Amino acid sequence: MKKLSLAIAALLILQVAVYAASDASVTVKFDESVTVATYTLAPGTYKMSWSQPGPDTKVTFTQGKKSVAVVPGTVVSKKNPDFMMYTATAGSGKVLQGFDLKNASLSFTTTTSAK
Repeated sequence: MKKLSLAIAALLILQVAVYAASDASVTVKFDESVTVATYTLAPGTYKMSWSQPGPDTKVTFTQGKKSVAVVPGTVVSKKNPDFMMYTATAGSGKVLQGFDLKNASLSFTTTTSAK
C-alpha cells in the first residue's frame, strides 16, 4: 500500500510539473529577422521558454531540438488581454523588446555600446 501511495504521489507531482512547464513557454513566429540581446534570430518559428518569473530570468529560444539563443530577461506573472510583441527599429533592423502573453509579460535586457 505504501508503494502505491508513493507511486500516485509521484504521478501527481509529475503532472503538476508538466502543467507548470506549459505556462512557461510559448511558440512565436517572426516574419523578419529580429535581434534580441546579442543574437539575431532569422525569420521562422521558435519555442520561447523560461524557468520562473523574476528579474534575472534566462529566456531560451529553440527551433526543433536546437537551442538557438539564451538571453537575459524579466518575466512578470500577470494576465494580459491580448498577445503583443514589442520591437524597436535600430538601423535597418528590428530589436525585440518583449512580449505580453496570456499569463505573463516578458521584457529583454538591451545592451548598448558606446561609439
